Amino acid sequence: MTDMTSWQHIIRTIGNVMIPPQCPSCHQVVSSDGICGECWSRLKAITTPACVQCGRGFDFDAGVSRCGQCLTQPPDFDRGIAAIRYNAMSKRLILGLKYAGRHDMTPILGRMMANQGYKTRQQRQHNMRGAFRLHADNACVKGATILIIDDVLTTGASLSSAARCLKEGGAQKKLLFWLWRE
Repeated sequence: MTDMTSWQHIIRTIGNVMIPPQCPSCHQVVSSDGICGECWSRLKAITTPACVQCGRGFDFDAGVSRCGQCLTQPPDFDRGIAAIRYNAMSKRLILGLKYAGRHDMTPILGRMMANQGYKTRQQRQHNMRGAFRLHADNACVKGATILIIDDVLTTGASLSSAARCLKEGGAQKKLLFWLWRE
């Protein structure tokens, strides 16, 4: 751990002893930031099969990719991914964040959304092919040392795609830097 990470861990531990973390829904004390088991069991994850356009879960697999709503009245967006079904528990979490300033809900909802939307390593690499292009006048790249900064390194697909583009454009060295490694 870095010094900063160590200090953050110490401060969080002291804070959790003084004010134990609570479930943001029922306020029961939990062992770490998150939702208690009882509230968690009331959340219903959306798993496949689901509509590829709006993310609404299907009750059973009928072999179709879009729901009736999206077929009859297509929305303007092409793809939607939903993490949980809207029920009393998810409503409490979402409305708490949206209208009551309950920012303690953000990490929990963020993790749910991230778990639903992450792609496999191969899917991310395929998705990033051709994502970066150099301007036709790429003279500033030829022979240059380039620093690429990315916020998160998950599979490395973004960084690899950017580095490949720069290499093809004549960059001499590609230095990679990311702020967080998953």
